[in-house]
Amino acid sequence: MGRGKKYTRAQQKAYYSGMGYAVRGAGRNIKFSSNDIKESFLAGCMVGRRKAMNNGKKYPQRKGR
Repeated sequence: MGRGKKYTRAQQKAYYSGMGYAVRGAGRNIKFSSNDIKESFLAGCMVGRRKAMNNGKKYPQRKGR
């Protein structure tokens, strides 16, 4: 019997980044195993914010906002 569905690396990355945003959005702190990983996460957040602000067609407003 198999171990279940295998996910691509891109799917895994999207899943865990979504979990990180949800935890942070709930007002909780995220513990990182190293400062380098924390800096990478924060850098990704900053790039995402800039892209969302500067590219309205690609990232439209969510409904209800």
